[in-house]
Amino acid sequence: MPPPVYAPHYYGPTPTYYQVRRGDTLYSIGQRFGIDHQKIMLWNDIRDPGNLRVGERLRLKPPPGQDGGTAVASKGEPRAGKAKVSDDSGSASGDRGAKISGDAPGTWQWPVKGRIIKQFGGTRRHRSNGIDIAAAGGTEVHAAASGKVVYSGDGLRGYGNLVILRHSGGYITTYGYNRVNLVAEDDQVEAGQVVARVGETGAASQTSLHFEVRRRTEPIDPLKVLPSR
Repeated sequence: MPPPVYAPHYYGPTPTYYQVRRGDTLYSIGQRFGIDHQKIMLWNDIRDPGNLRVGERLRLKPPPGQDGGTAVASKGEPRAGKAKVSDDSGSASGDRGAKISGDAPGTWQWPVKGRIIKQFGGTRRHRSNGIDIAAAGGTEVHAAASGKVVYSGDGLRGYGNLVILRHSGGYITTYGYNRVNLVAEDDQVEAGQVVARVGETGAASQTSLHFEVRRRTEPIDPLKVLPSR
């Protein structure tokens, strides 16, 4: 078996294994090799993405008998390569419809007030994983629900300063384009707690918040879980 790869920057074929270095996160490793971090979690049976150990060997290709899963999004501006949403009944839809049901993490709230300047979905070439909400620079960004910070950094191309929270029920929310992040990985946050300030980093076209909601591995339209306004 070939030794695992340590590369800080990597341009060759994806190796089968990678050895974790200090400062690595699943998100930065996935970005480095062009692999969805959710796939790395699945292939290595990882339940807590914030609990990597230096020297740990991670599989970067599916084990025998498993396929590669869903398509990986481009490394450019934040967008989805696949917008279907699986609900609890097993049906799938990329369109707006009934609110998502299931183990939602309590009452959802808007992370910031403002006009939506980019909608979820879009054309095949310019598909978005979430929505962009215009707001003045420095505006407080609030957690949409209680959860745990699993990423706080600027290592994902296109997102700028980014905070990712994990919630109950398999939900994940992301807060991108921030001027500054105000929480650290492993912090526990309450719904409504300030996690960042609105900025114009990453692929932002103006001061705004890029906000995504995922359930397990699938991006879903945030308007399906956020309250009407």
